[in-house]
Amino acid sequence: MFRTARTVSLVLAGAALVAAPAAAQVASAATQKPVLITCGRGRVAEPRGMALACADDGIGLEYLTWSSWGGDVAHATGTGYVNTCTPSCVDGTIVRYRVRVDARTLMQTGAGRSPRYEFLKVSTIGIPPVWVQSVMRYRLTRYGPSLIS
Repeated sequence: MFRTARTVSLVLAGAALVAAPAAAQVASAATQKPVLITCGRGRVAEPRGMALACADDGIGLEYLTWSSWGGDVAHATGTGYVNTCTPSCVDGTIVRYRVRVDARTLMQTGAGRSPRYEFLKVSTIGIPPVWVQSVMRYRLTRYGPSLIS
């Protein structure tokens, strides 16, 4: 009887030692802030700005203020910018305009990693500059934003 009780106690103690780190890892992942995948900066929580055109940084966001973060949808307002590329991208003018940004579809990305938003919707506030669509949607891939519409 004593041997059986001791064996059960040892098995339960061993199971607790194995389960404790796994439970802590799950709790840690659950409390981590979600991130956006950005060009060159990697995984960033509540970015103040980010390029939307990774190749030349000719389109992007800056001065973002997030009114919500961490739920199914995160909301921000800020400034969008675009290089007019006239007469060339080297000599183009940067045009700025007000935007609303929605990050959507929160995804879990693996043990110990912060969840990430998969989609970004950028909407102009007011009349957009001639070079800009009033709504642009991006998929946030592991390489950064990719325009989908």
